[in-house]
Amino acid sequence: MNPYRLLGCAALCTASLAHAGLRIETVTRDVKTGKEQSLQVMQVQDGMARMESNSGRNTASIFKNDTMYVLDAQRKTYTAIDRATLERTANTMGQAMEQMRAQMAAMPPERRAQMEQMMKQNGLGAMTEPAKTPVVDVKASGGSGTHQGKSCKLWDMTRDGAPSQQLCVVPFSALQGSNELRALAEKMQAWLAGMSGPLKQMIGDNPMQQSPDIANKLGGFPVITRQYKDGVLSSEETTVKTWQTQKIDAALFEIPAGYTKQEMPSMPAPKK
Repeated sequence: MNPYRLLGCAALCTASLAHAGLRIETVTRDVKTGKEQSLQVMQVQDGMARMESNSGRNTASIFKNDTMYVLDAQRKTYTAIDRATLERTANTMGQAMEQMRAQMAAMPPERRAQMEQMMKQNGLGAMTEPAKTPVVDVKASGGSGTHQGKSCKLWDMTRDGAPSQQLCVVPFSALQGSNELRALAEKMQAWLAGMSGPLKQMIGDNPMQQSPDIANKLGGFPVITRQYKDGVLSSEETTVKTWQTQKIDAALFEIPAGYTKQEMPSMPAPKK
């Protein structure tokens, strides 16, 4: 879900586009070589969204009615994730990680260091520390850029004070159909409201999942996003390739016929 940058804030749109949907294609590429690595497609309409990519995983996600549905086209199954499921998962994860940290604390220093290094290499470094809700904010860097003929303002997103992403933001007033993003982002922010601890640690810095205060600060959509690694910008960027208002077929937001429901895998309860 990480490449789809949804923001909830005021948007300007003509009356003729009031009920039109929005299709956004984003691509991740290497800034130095120009080589494209993956294409993500997000289609938004009436507070619903469908997200998929050409990553080869053969999956898609649908968000509607305060529930995320993950589709597996190969197995013809779907998993429904509602708020109650998120809360159960967060609680179980929190207990499991507390137990894991206790076990690591009892390890010899050399073994503990090896475990911590292994977890960092797998993107789980934050899990070695007691779960806490990170402080995420944005601040204007003073720079600007252009994207497909539109001016964009540079912002730095920070996580606990350290820069985590650079965003080049185009004002909503310059983007047709951005009202659809407002409706969707408001729903998703409410869906994730109050999440903390390990789940919040995993969510990351997606503007879609942050508070309306951050969305209001930005006042637009990040058309170019780059990650910071140890304070230095990565050579990869995710950029909007296509932004198009169009009527979306309502069937795309439905579970396909013949798909069977599969329960979300549950983590075993920690041993006492």
